Amino acid sequence: MKRWLQQLEEPIKTAGSIVEKKLMHDFARRFGLVYLGNISAQNDEYELVRGVTLHTHHHDRHFIIGNYKGYDVTALQRHVDLTHPQHGTNHYKWSILQIDLHHRQVPHVLVTAHHHDQLFFDNVQIKLANFQQLSPELIPHQSFAHNFRVFSVADGLDEIPSILSPEIMTAMTQHFKGFDVEMFDDQLIVYTSQSRVTLLLMQELLREALWLAKHLDAAMLQHTDIPQDGPEA
Repeated sequence: MKRWLQQLEEPIKTAGSIVEKKLMHDFARRFGLVYLGNISAQNDEYELVRGVTLHTHHHDRHFIIGNYKGYDVTALQRHVDLTHPQHGTNHYKWSILQIDLHHRQVPHVLVTAHHHDQLFFDNVQIKLANFQQLSPELIPHQSFAHNFRVFSVADGLDEIPSILSPEIMTAMTQHFKGFDVEMFDDQLIVYTSQSRVTLLLMQELLREALWLAKHLDAAMLQHTDIPQDGPEA
């Protein structure tokens, strides 16, 4: 029975991979980006997307690069098996959208919604031992504090109020509940672990990430015309 189930799963996985490849092709073409397919971690021709999802045994698929509305963009799907002595092993799949910021040099900050299991957070603590969680009591936006957990390096906690402004917290509460946000140096990464990848999901990732990148860059330049109403629908 087990062998029969394994034989049945293989064609399903293959069909799913073909559908996702076409979907990512369509996404890249729609926004003027370049679809590169599967990229080996040993390939140094392209910059590796880092952050908390990076793992020694990760597999990146459907790698996309390009420039959209003045920002360098990288999109991909990342697969990895995370293991912890107390929580076993679990397979994770992330759809990731990275944008290179123009001006902002931010400390390492992770904003994650409450949809991850303990295994994920245990691996974050192992990988980023200097990370600390910002106490919800210190977050002035009650709805944001209820929907998200904020982590940062110890020396970056004081900068969080300037990074997560009231406008950003309001927008994230309304538009980012299914997403996680990570930023460090000049990199902004928005990702989701939703298992079903659709063209609409990838468009949302790009839209939210682009809005947040513009907001951070505008704040750095002290522009007065920072968007106040969140990402466009």
